[in-house]
Amino acid sequence: MGWILQLISEGEFVNDKKNGLHRKWYENGQLKSEGNYNNGNRNGLNRTWYGNGNIKRIGELKNDVWIGTIKVYTEKGLLRSIVKTDGEFLYEHNILNDKKFVFKYINGEYIEIN
Repeated sequence: MGWILQLISEGEFVNDKKNGLHRKWYENGQLKSEGNYNNGNRNGLNRTWYGNGNIKRIGELKNDVWIGTIKVYTEKGLLRSIVKTDGEFLYEHNILNDKKFVFKYINGEYIEIN
C-alpha cells in the first residue's frame, strides 16, 4: 500500500511567527481558513469555510482583533448575522431571529454586556 500525502496547512514563518498568507484545509480537501499574518498576529482579510465549501465567516482583523464589519453565515450559506466592531465593542445583529447583542473586549476576549 502506498502513502497518500494531503496538505493540511501552508504558510511562512519568520522567527517562529506566522507571516504572510496562511491556509488550512479539511481532511476532505476543502479550504477551511485563509488569512494574513504579520509577526504572528492576524491582519487583514480573514475567511473561514464549512467542510461543505460554504463560507462561514468573512471579516478583517488588526493585530488579532476583529475590526469593521464581519459577516457570519449558516452551513447552508444563509447570512446568519452581521457583526460590527471598533475593536473595543462588538455589536451583533442575528438576522435569523432578529436579536441584537453587545459585547465588550476585556482581557483578550469579548464579554456580553447587554
